[in-house]
Amino acid sequence: MKKILIIEHDLHLSDALKTKFVSEGYEVEVANNSELGLKSVIHTKPDLIFLDIMTHSLHAATFLQRLRELPTPKNDSKVIVLTNVDNEIIREKLEAFGIEAYMIKASTSLETLSEKTKEVLFRPIV
Repeated sequence: MKKILIIEHDLHLSDALKTKFVSEGYEVEVANNSELGLKSVIHTKPDLIFLDIMTHSLHAATFLQRLRELPTPKNDSKVIVLTNVDNEIIREKLEAFGIEAYMIKASTSLETLSEKTKEVLFRPIV
């Protein structure tokens, strides 16, 4: 079973995401800030992380830097940034850490997130 970690400070959104992904057969953990999320990565090694930029703790770039500094295999979780910050400079900075996607919450449906999750988690290895 694939594991998803949702790092999101908005409890309504994190609950909706958790409900959606659990119903699709994923194991899901939620952290309401990125510091707790980093601790969760160390203990659970998720396959995919949904990361909000604004979590009232570490900025997404700091989280990603610390994630990538962890020893392998804990540092190779795929990451989708899910945010309402539509800023090209921030997007480019985060893309440098190898994120899979940068998605805007306000214009992304749960179904679109589900499709992107499948695409990222089950992409054929080339």
